[in-house]
Formats: sequence, C-alpha cells, structure tokens
Amino acid sequence: MSNLRLTRLIFFFYFWWSLLTPNFINIFNAPFFIGVLDEVLQIILYGAWALILINSNEAIEINKRVKFIAIGFILVVFASFLFNRSSVGSLLQFSVIYLRPISIALISATIFSFKDIRMLLKHLLILLVIQFILNITWTLGINPIPHYKFFIDINTGTFESVAPIAYMCVFILYYLVATLSLKSKHKNKTNIFILIFAVLVQLFFTFTTHAILLGVVSLAGLVLVNKTYIKYVGATIAFIALVIVSLGSFEKDNFHMTTAELLSPDNLANDRAERLQKSIKFASLYLVVSGNIPEIKSPLLGAGPGMYGSLVAARGSKLYKKYNDTEKLRDAGIKVSDTTSVTGEPYSGYLAIIGDIGWFGFSIYIYFYCYIIISVLRFVRTNKHKMTSHPAVFIGLIPALFFYMILDLIYDLGAFKIMSIGFWIWVGLAMKEIYKHENLGTTLYRLVKLTNDERS
Repeated sequence: MSNLRLTRLIFFFYFWWSLLTPNFINIFNAPFFIGVLDEVLQIILYGAWALILINSNEAIEINKRVKFIAIGFILVVFASFLFNRSSVGSLLQFSVIYLRPISIALISATIFSFKDIRMLLKHLLILLVIQFILNITWTLGINPIPHYKFFIDINTGTFESVAPIAYMCVFILYYLVATLSLKSKHKNKTNIFILIFAVLVQLFFTFTTHAILLGVVSLAGLVLVNKTYIKYVGATIAFIALVIVSLGSFEKDNFHMTTAELLSPDNLANDRAERLQKSIKFASLYLVVSGNIPEIKSPLLGAGPGMYGSLVAARGSKLYKKYNDTEKLRDAGIKVSDTTSVTGEPYSGYLAIIGDIGWFGFSIYIYFYCYIIISVLRFVRTNKHKMTSHPAVFIGLIPALFFYMILDLIYDLGAFKIMSIGFWIWVGLAMKEIYKHENLGTTLYRLVKLTNDERS
C-alpha cells in the first residue's frame, strides 16, 4: 500500500471516529483511552502526512504568507509557553486543538484533489443522515440506545450537544443554496429543494437559536459577491419562514417553545441579548481584553497555552477556575447571569487565543481568516470559480466563512470536530483550487500534485 493510500485510510478513519463517537463515549461511559483515541489518531495522521512530504520527489513550495501564518503562530505559542512556564502537557493539548484547522486544511489539500470534494461532501451528507435517524428515533422514543439528555437537547445525534448538528446543517444549507444559484449546472431543482427542507427540519429541531439567526445574517456575505444573489438570499429567508410556520403547531404540541417564539424580537432583545451581555463568557473576555488580570504578565503573550480561556484551561487550570467562577465575578462587582445556553458558557475561540497566547497570537489568528475570506471573495467576484468543476463550493464557502468567524466569538469551535475537521476539509480543497487557477504568486500554499489524476 502506498503512503498516499495509507494516509487517506488513516484520514477517513480519523474523520469517522471523531465525528461518530463523542456522544456514545458519554452514553456508555467509555474508558479514558477511548476518549482520547481521536487525538492519538490525529498525531498518527500527522506522521503519515510527514512521510508523504519527505518521500515526495517534487518540492513543496510555501509562500511568505503561509510561512508567516504557520511559523508565526507556532513561534508565538512556544514564546508564550516559555515566558509563562506553562506545563508541557497543556502545551501539547493546546497545540493539538488550535493547530487542527490549518493542519487539516493542508493535509486535505495534499492527499486529495479538488475533484474529490464531491466524494467528501457525500461523506458529510451521510453523516447528516445518521444524525436524522438517531434524533428522530430518540424523539419518538423508539431508539434502543439510551440517552443521558432530555427534552430538546436529545437531538444531539453522534455529538455531545445539539450545537454541532445545527452548525453542520447551516453549512450544508449554504452549499445547497449555492448549487441552486447555478441554473446551468443543475436542471433538476426538486431534489435540492427536498434536501433543503430536510436540512431545515433537522436544524429547527435542535432549537439552536443563535445558529439560525447567525446563519441567516451570514447569508448577506453573498451580496458582497454580486447583487444578483440578493434574490437567492431573499428566497432562502422566505423558505426558512415557510418551514417555521409549517412546523409551528407540531412544535407547540411537543416542545415548550416554538422556533418562531425563540426568534421573536422580544425573546432575542429582552432575553437572549441580555443573557449574552451579562454572561460569564463576556465577563471573562472583558477582563482579559481590558488587561485586568494581574496573573497575565504580558498581554502580548497571554497567560500561556492552556492556562486561561481555552478548552485545555477549562480542564483544570487554576487561573481559569478563578476568573470563570460566577460567584467570584459577582463578588468583584461584575454582573453575571446564570444560563445553560451555548451563548452563556465561558467558551470563546477569541477568548482562548487572546487569553492563552495573547495579542500576538490573536493577530495571526485573525489575519489567517481574513486572508482566506478575501481570497475566496476575489476568486468568485472575478468569475474564476466558473472554470472549476464545482463552482458551488466557492459560493457556499463565502457565507460559511462569515458564519464561522462570528460563531467563534460566542463559542470555542475547537470543541466541535465537525467544525475543526469537516469545515476545514472544505476550506483546504477550495483554497488549493483557487491558487491553482490564480497563479498570482501570493498563494496560501502550493502543494505537490500527489494524486494519479492530477499527475495525468
């Protein structure tokens, strides 16, 4: 078996293991080593990828920008580690989680061709179908697998919460809407409308208000491409409203609130917005941004990897516990509300980066996302996406990138494998194709043509 085939096999095993097992590990109280197997597989995948790069006969060119992003981020992480004398364990865990997006993008672009993206999208659709089956049977009470959650939170599928299901639905919805906008590519629109309806039904039954709201807002990103997309944005919003109305009576009979009630101006302005404003998330973010944490000696380098606001810090850092304790924040005169909502939990991707590796790390972090967004926008606005085999991939990626960046403010997306793995496969292959066509000398990366179809 060649190195390429072996790496692909490891990649798919890692993909399916990471996205199918989280909920069942909780349900069946699996041993500790089962819970960390995805991190072990990730490290094995890195090793297999490294072998491909080492054994390749062709040189891999990486331009100045990607050197700045990759090397710069790694250097800041190590500088913060050395300056703050963090533990080696925290450093390794932090690196595994927060270097995952760019590494998955690069690995995907190395071992797959852009032509493989349809196959990869089918994997995501199969994953969504599995969520449908599990959630419907749990809701109807006919699923023999026990569930440790109740009521609306039971629609978790294979994940630990309903949020990843909602985010995955939003991403698939963007791709389907983009596909609809390409009239010449898809003559049969009926199947796409059926898929959109099914995705929306699954999305609404997660009752994830912020995902629905931000999903609609992020659609405005398409208007930046071309004003003609306004009609598709409007049609999508109208279709969403139709589904909300259609499901209203069923929701009222079976749940404590309907989607329409959750999205009402009164609920958003007087309940959700107030809870978010007074949440422990923003209280903690305010403290680190304002520099009011004495233990952080250098705001430029943060508290150290895995020491303040990251998912790693949440597992046991004393500094995290000190500044994310509701009662202690109240004693300090900061108004904090109690909430179990995702928008109220003390996790944020921005908080993780600023708090742990400081403003140096955050600058590189934001630069990376902005660079990708600008590159995709430029590619689509110049109509170069039409020269590719799957132009919908690029159109759908625009609102998806806006959605991702906004969402990372209110939740740490490193917690969700569907976001840090599935989404970045999409980004990696799209960026690979963009710079194959542009050839402007300012590419994110130029990767070797490793697959047989590319060599031919």
